[in-house]
Amino acid sequence: MQNKPESFWYMILYLIPIVGTIIVAVMFNDEDKRLKFHKYQSFVEGIVLIVLFIIGKILSAIILGQAFSPGASFNVASSAVGLNETVSLILGLISLLLWIYGLFVGFKASQGSDIKMILLGDITNKIMSA
Repeated sequence: MQNKPESFWYMILYLIPIVGTIIVAVMFNDEDKRLKFHKYQSFVEGIVLIVLFIIGKILSAIILGQAFSPGASFNVASSAVGLNETVSLILGLISLLLWIYGLFVGFKASQGSDIKMILLGDITNKIMSA
């Protein structure tokens, strides 16, 4: 394991993606290319997590809005509530798995491994090259 002072910050980036990115951006300049890459990658991960949350809320509003519209029967409302719970569970599991994967990437980066997240790493490379 490296004894570099910023190795701790790789874990912070992925533990709290958006806030960690802001903290690292304020504390460190962009001279370290590895830290810069992981800063952007954790920011992209944070944005994806926020988008998943927003999608879940929108789907919940649509599903429950249809269930409790005037003229909806009890069976329709009951099945819509079940569908809403299922959608929320699936999006929550996807978000949790993405966050845990980010923690793994942050841990490996803190040990000196150059690892990028699937799909999000490519998006990060495009952002950094623009």
